[in-house]
Amino acid sequence: MEEQLLTPREVAKRLMVSTRTLNRNRAKLLAHGLQIVRIGKTVKYRKSSLDEAIRSLALEEQC
Repeated sequence: MEEQLLTPREVAKRLMVSTRTLNRNRAKLLAHGLQIVRIGKTVKYRKSSLDEAIRSLALEEQC
């Protein structure tokens, strides 16, 4: 099964933030497991790693 890749716009929409906010908070998301795939100059995000980063951030907030 192929890994689904999301554009920055799709990720921002899932997180309910602007693409600018996504870019500003990318380091925090990377620290929580978000994986970036670069295809030439294009940046894509692994959907599975986005789901994991969201779970990780939610657990962090609960503590």
